[in-house]
Amino acid sequence: MSSGDFLSDSYSMYYNDNATVEAASLGPSAVLVPLTLGIIAVLAVVGNALVIYIVLRYRNMRSSVTNFYIMNVAISDIVFVVICVPLTSVSYGMTYWPFGQFFCKLNAYMQCVSVQATCTTLTAMTVDRYYVIMSPLASRRTRTICRAGMVCASIWIFSAVVHIPVAVFFKIEVINWFGEINEYCKFTLHKPAALSGYFIYLSLSTFLLPLTIIAVCYSLILSHLWSLSRVGRCREPTSTAGYDPLSQQSRSGALPPAQSSARTASKTWKTTRIVLCVVMLFAVCWAPLQAFNVWNAIDPEHHSSSVHVNNLRVFCLCLAYANSCINPIVYALAGTSYRHHLHQMVSGSNKSGRINSRFSPTGGRNSSYRSVRRMSRTEATSVSTCV
Repeated sequence: MSSGDFLSDSYSMYYNDNATVEAASLGPSAVLVPLTLGIIAVLAVVGNALVIYIVLRYRNMRSSVTNFYIMNVAISDIVFVVICVPLTSVSYGMTYWPFGQFFCKLNAYMQCVSVQATCTTLTAMTVDRYYVIMSPLASRRTRTICRAGMVCASIWIFSAVVHIPVAVFFKIEVINWFGEINEYCKFTLHKPAALSGYFIYLSLSTFLLPLTIIAVCYSLILSHLWSLSRVGRCREPTSTAGYDPLSQQSRSGALPPAQSSARTASKTWKTTRIVLCVVMLFAVCWAPLQAFNVWNAIDPEHHSSSVHVNNLRVFCLCLAYANSCINPIVYALAGTSYRHHLHQMVSGSNKSGRINSRFSPTGGRNSSYRSVRRMSRTEATSVSTCV
């Protein structure tokens, strides 16, 4: 097998569409891969569908720009598993591609598009977090659901355009394998230099470049927050001098400035941590497969079609797919608002989305203000008395 043929097969393996005859002939993977991917698909569809429903159903959730991006990630994950898992699972149990030319192109193309949409949305979420923390006042005026929707639409258009070559060059090839003639879904650009170049381009666009932008943004965010914490410690003894928080809250029905600022900062940082967690899980799940593919592209001659290499491919593939079902678990564990509404659904509560701001780490920016305004003067007085 030439280096060009091997790269073509490896590329097919990346997009999980009946890559090599050797890989498909492995007994255990023909059963384990469809079973594993099937479980992942069920969890991903159910979990991400719940995320989408909760964001759309509850007012405090759908008023958040961050939640809009989270919903876009959930949509891309559902597209990924609904289109690609059935085709991949069936083809993995066979030594040929049974679905024809159209589904060969569709499977490869939609995997590229959905992965690109996911990583680009995560990048947009991170840039949005950077903007909120670095320019909190300006972000209140310019961060709107309408603009977030335009960003998400642009992400899908961009993802669809940049991976058109996948739809063009993925085709059915008829191969004679020891006297058995079968059809295989393969990336047909066989020149090693061109194939390696596109392989590297793919890793850059769907992994390395987005994660580089994310890493830079979070480095600047952490540096900024560290500077603010140092300034806050220096000013803390004099910031509330001569200020009676209980009497002030009783008279105005609002939180003292220091407490209000601390609550806002805490909510902002909690949202930022959730976004960071989702990004890190994406990186961990996709890094092995991306590294494997770059290694193939740079040095294909040192790879073989051995059982160990194919087992490593299968593991990397399943780990990458697993990322599609992990995010809803993160929201349930770390997102108080999501967990609260999920409990509402399970318990059959029909209450509206108006909940106290402490349940909404990713809620709308004015949710805390509205919650305080709803307190009557009597309620505020009773609170101060109890304290």
